Amino acid sequence: MMFFKTLLLRMYLWLWPVTYLAGLAVTVRYFRKFSRAVFVLLLIYFSLGIYSHTLSHKVEQWMARRTLDEPTLAELARYEAYSKELEELYARHFEDDSSGVVPKLPKLL
Repeated sequence: MMFFKTLLLRMYLWLWPVTYLAGLAVTVRYFRKFSRAVFVLLLIYFSLGIYSHTLSHKVEQWMARRTLDEPTLAELARYEAYSKELEELYARHFEDDSSGVVPKLPKLL
């Protein structure tokens, strides 16, 4: 029973790419027959549809692995110092202020 559910799910997931592939084949046929500009737009549409349903997930994962770097110790220390400074500024200017007047923050630069 579980095998059939898995098979049905896989067939459902591949239904859109197969539909786009059929649309691409029909568009190529009519483009060769009539060669109009509208068929170029349809070719682009169906090609991007196939890409978005098949390869885009793999490309996104590859880009994420390629650009994901671990922060260095210097970056972590700088981030912690920045967070500590922000907490101090917040505590100094916004906590225990019952006057209702929002003070101006000092310029950092």
